Amino acid sequence: MLKLQDCPTISVIIPCFNGRTRLDKCLKSIKMQNYPQEKIEYIVVDDDSTDGTPKLAKEKYGCKVLRNGTHNIERGKLCRDRKRTAGADRSDPNAPPPPGRSPPGPLPRRR
Repeated sequence: MLKLQDCPTISVIIPCFNGRTRLDKCLKSIKMQNYPQEKIEYIVVDDDSTDGTPKLAKEKYGCKVLRNGTHNIERGKLCRDRKRTAGADRSDPNAPPPPGRSPPGPLPRRR
């Protein structure tokens, strides 16, 4: 076990939205680490969850909960669609082609 005075205080910041089950597993895992718990600050940034995520974080694990409150499904869909077309990573083989281009067909056979 590390000596308390040798360990810096660390902050674990966890963003989430309706992630109660995943958050529970995540926090259990962090609590099991070989690091002095009194030197760990837990911060959960919640985006208006409706599944009790903030309550779990605060009551079961004593986390500081910050409300982001900007969750907007339609805005997220818009960003996703823009990324798929204009800003998609071209190194991703599953990314769709840029607008106005058709996807590549099969390679021609060599003779």
